[in-house]
Amino acid sequence: KPTGFPCNSIQILKGTTVPVIVCGYDNGTIQLIDTKTHATHTITAHISPVMAIATHDTKPRFVSASEDTYVSEWEYNEKTKKISVVLSTSLTKKMAVGIAYCDEATHIAV
Repeated sequence: KPTGFPCNSIQILKGTTVPVIVCGYDNGTIQLIDTKTHATHTITAHISPVMAIATHDTKPRFVSASEDTYVSEWEYNEKTKKISVVLSTSLTKKMAVGIAYCDEATHIAV
């Protein structure tokens, strides 16, 4: 489903049986799209634009960075189709515009 807002970041989620596309939008939402069924799952993740998304190499997890200064890690449960927050932290007075997993996905770089 189109959101009507620009998509600022798009990645393929790994660690699932069917590829899932993760999109971060200008309105602060994150949408997951199942590539087999085209079903969508949308969450309001941030109060400002999502500027970057990075996916974990082996797990169904992804991180998001936003202009609202928050960096969050999310986990997707393929069976229940639920997206849950693993951690969320604010970079005090700093806007997050890029993000990546590093060190074999044990750390997050912003």
